[in-house]
Amino acid sequence: MICTFWGFFWKVRRAPEGSNERYEAQKELDEVISHRKHVDQSIAAIREAMFGEEKAPSMLNLVRAAGQALVDDWDCLKAMVWMACNLALISLPHLVHICVILGT
Repeated sequence: MICTFWGFFWKVRRAPEGSNERYEAQKELDEVISHRKHVDQSIAAIREAMFGEEKAPSMLNLVRAAGQALVDDWDCLKAMVWMACNLALISLPHLVHICVILGT
């Protein structure tokens, strides 16, 4: 997702000002940004539903003890990552959210 964003960003920057190519590239970039916002809002809603409105933001800052597994349920993590990758929904920030959800 991050590579997609930067790819479209540079496509917009390289296209001639006022050209149809630039318009189309900007349209694609806007769609990528809109999709990313939608996914981020969906993850935030899931996090709030799981942890409550007050506790949810702090969950991303938790650090597990040294030597403790990154997540408690590796099979669930593998299934979620497989699904997200195969549906082209995954990006680095979303992996962080997945680890927070699975680590509780």
